[in-house]
Amino acid sequence: MRREAARALARIADPGAVEALRGLLRDTDGAVVTWAAYGLGYTCKGRESKLVPELTLRAASWAVEADAAAVGAADSPLAAIAQALARCGTPEAERSLRAWLSQPALTDTAALALGTLAGLYARLEDASAVALLDVAARPEPSAPHALYAFTRLPALGATVQERLRKLATAALGRAGLPRTFAIRSLGFAGAPAAEALGQVLLDAKASTNDQSAASLALRRLGDAGELALEQSLGKLVERGLTSERLLSPAFGPLLTTLEGISLPLGPAKQALSQLQELPLPAASEPAARRRVVVLRCRAAALLAGSASAARHLLECDPEPNGVVGQLARISALDRAPLGGARLRSWERFTNSDQPGVRQAALRLLGSHAEVADAARILGKALAAEAPGTVATAAQILAAFPERGSSEPSAAGAAGAPHPELIQAFQTSLTTAEKRGSVEALSALLDAAGSLQLLSAKPVLERHCASDQPTLRLHAERALARLGDKARRCEEFTPPAEPPPELERAARRTQPLTLAFATDVGELTLTLDPSEAPVAVQRIVDLVESGYYDQMAVHRVVPGFVVQFGDKLGDGFGDGGRAPLRCETGPRSFAAFDAGMALAGRDTAASQVFVALDRYPRLDGDYAWVGHAGPEWLRVAQGDRILKVSVKR
Repeated sequence: MRREAARALARIADPGAVEALRGLLRDTDGAVVTWAAYGLGYTCKGRESKLVPELTLRAASWAVEADAAAVGAADSPLAAIAQALARCGTPEAERSLRAWLSQPALTDTAALALGTLAGLYARLEDASAVALLDVAARPEPSAPHALYAFTRLPALGATVQERLRKLATAALGRAGLPRTFAIRSLGFAGAPAAEALGQVLLDAKASTNDQSAASLALRRLGDAGELALEQSLGKLVERGLTSERLLSPAFGPLLTTLEGISLPLGPAKQALSQLQELPLPAASEPAARRRVVVLRCRAAALLAGSASAARHLLECDPEPNGVVGQLARISALDRAPLGGARLRSWERFTNSDQPGVRQAALRLLGSHAEVADAARILGKALAAEAPGTVATAAQILAAFPERGSSEPSAAGAAGAPHPELIQAFQTSLTTAEKRGSVEALSALLDAAGSLQLLSAKPVLERHCASDQPTLRLHAERALARLGDKARRCEEFTPPAEPPPELERAARRTQPLTLAFATDVGELTLTLDPSEAPVAVQRIVDLVESGYYDQMAVHRVVPGFVVQFGDKLGDGFGDGGRAPLRCETGPRSFAAFDAGMALAGRDTAASQVFVALDRYPRLDGDYAWVGHAGPEWLRVAQGDRILKVSVKR
């Protein structure tokens, strides 16, 4: 009963749960302590002075009480305490974690937690960086996550880069996680790392996950990385573009390499010319045909430069209004000022009836201040039916409030919002509230703060007391921008009714397997209700209703994630279901684990992701719902789920 109470309080994670969690942290049961530490990590903000010493002391006492073999286990209380200290993020917490690096049983636990801290706060003390590099330099890899923190920092000094480069290059000869994080960290190790990454990308013996990771890392290395990508593209193309190869996991590294090239410097032009001329497979091979269209259009867009009406660009997608072809043309429009015929072409895209195309066109407003009629275009987008289009327009206004002004100043500063935009904004707020679209409403609250819309303050006040934590967070930020900087949106009335799935979820105790019939073959996903029973029941309900049938996979990042569950395909869909409370926990995500996609706390609805490799940044923030198989590596964006059924 104490374990169940600790788990519930940790997931509620509001101010009222803190005192109870502090008490449970002193429990003698390991699972209770783990859940208590997990919950305290999420409630640490503003309470660091109390919680960091308590967490540190409990770690010391648990290390004495526990069995020595269990101290460093990935699911031990000490692992949860380490992550809680990382989320607190104070210098004292970081020093405690750094001290753990010298204890063999806790070295990897501390390295992983320091990576979490680096990702959350975009910083790491020099002493911590040096200590992690010392751990990575040990002859035997006692801490597979030793280099993880270096993949989460925005910038590294030249001295750290040089040592990181040497250690990571040496670690390429190892297997498993040390090699995985070595590849990823080389993307932060400076231009000279491009040579080693290029070798991984072209290594025929390397896994496609490692090849994709190398390609993604090269993108971070500026001109040196792009030159390596260009030099690699031709060699990848030479390996063949048969339907069999395109439908295999090998398509992932090819695509990430192609997408990593921004403007051809020369070495890739021959390969790009070959790709834009690829013959289309027959209509009876839809998956292979889809991949060829993606390659053709991306290559044509690169060769076209800013010529959005280039012949190959217009012809790369055989569908007259194909999304891939339209997105390629938008990328070409982005490379030069929008004026004359280019402006008219772009504005047509901002009125597209395909949400993904419309949103891509709208995002160009972030870098094209020359568009004089931005307020009118954004006002029209705020009135769209698709919540994603509303959210995109609001996100642009939040980031660039001057785009909503009647007369922006010469310096680009925001003037008074256009009256028509204000009217459209108010209507959009009302509509988003009725729909219950948390993501669209969150973006609108952000925009209200950026635009300094005092008329929206009653709405902000209402959502400041919402039982939805994501809305409270955005309302608090917006109120601060309107001058109420001391306001805290922590008080709320809990919902009176439980989720409709709860009763049926309580009766579901055994894992079940879903069979996905797709146009790239059968895929399986085993759902396990032990961690997130309500989320699992939601997925089963959607499967049995046929919701996922005839749906395209809307997001794939090779080597990282496959995500599905959105009918409109723009990533904003919720299946018409109310958002679920988070059933997150301290469990780590391994390769091919599945979880519920989120747009903030307590926003899971219908979208599910499959992690294709080990990514610690998923740990603790997403509900774990089960495990898939390696066949998901061959899925590409746009592949169709024909039918999902429960295997009996």
